[in-house]
This record gives sequence, structure tokens and C-alpha cells, in this order.
Amino acid sequence: LLASHGEGVIGPSRMYLWILFVFPLMALPHQVLRGTGEMFTWNILRLLPGIGWLVVLILGVTLSEKAASYYSTGYLISLVVLTFPIAGVVIKKLRGPLRPDAGLVCPLLKFGMPSVLSTLPQMLNMRLDQMLMVALFSSRDLGIYVVAVTWSSASAPLLTSIGAVLFPR
Repeated sequence: LLASHGEGVIGPSRMYLWILFVFPLMALPHQVLRGTGEMFTWNILRLLPGIGWLVVLILGVTLSEKAASYYSTGYLISLVVLTFPIAGVVIKKLRGPLRPDAGLVCPLLKFGMPSVLSTLPQMLNMRLDQMLMVALFSSRDLGIYVVAVTWSSASAPLLTSIGAVLFPR
């Protein structure tokens, strides 16, 4: 999809694919806190990736950095660095063994699948169009589109939090 773009876009994009491995390692462990009712700690920890990204942006502006590779690599590094304190907090807060319980697989799937199946089409729609547009539009036009999509989803955190409070189970 990126064949029409130069190495300045293709290289950072390839580097950014590591997010497929890094983000779950950083983001999934603290979800346990949500399940155990540690909502304050869970909310604090979920702010950290955004703060990491903000630090990368501020450093980039301060250093007058314009290369996409700086931002993709910087964000990945911030996520890797955050993995360790997040894991430490989660391990400290957990009560009981850290071994999975095979007996919980079916109840967890029964609980989680409706949520995944309702969210997946929305996420695919938001991301798939951007992936296809990479082949059709310039980087500038794609950037404007991505910013517009991001602004249009500004109400999502509010609605998600209302849903979590109204339907905690």
C-alpha cells in the first residue's frame, strides 16, 4: 500500500509495525486492575501511553525534528519503557496466583465475545479506510483525514466511561 511513498514513509511505517507486539505487552496487563476493581490505579496507568506520546511530541518540537522515523521509534520506545513500571504496579496490586485458570476460559469468552464483536467492526472501519487511503492519497491529505477522524471520535472516551458506569458487569 505504501509503494507510492518514499523511504521516508515506508521505513518508519515498517518500524511502527512493531506496535503489534509492543502495545499488547504494555496495555493488556493493567486491564486486570479494572477487573479487580482497582479503578483509580487503572485510570492512572491508562493515561501513561498518552503522556509518553506527549513527551515524544514535545521533544520533537523542541529538537525541531521532522522525520517520521523519530516519532514512530520514539513512541515505540516510550511504550517499551512503560511496560516495566506498569507490570510492576499490576503485580504489586494483584492478589492470588498469577497462573491462568483453564476453568475460566468459557465464562470469559462468553463475557468478552459480545463486546469484541460489537467493537471490532467499528475499529476495522476506522483503520481500514486509512490503510486503503495510503495507496490513494498524499501523506499530507492522509494526515488531514486522520486528524479529522481523531477529532470526530473525541466523544468516545466520555461515552465509553458512561457505559462502564451504567453497565459495570
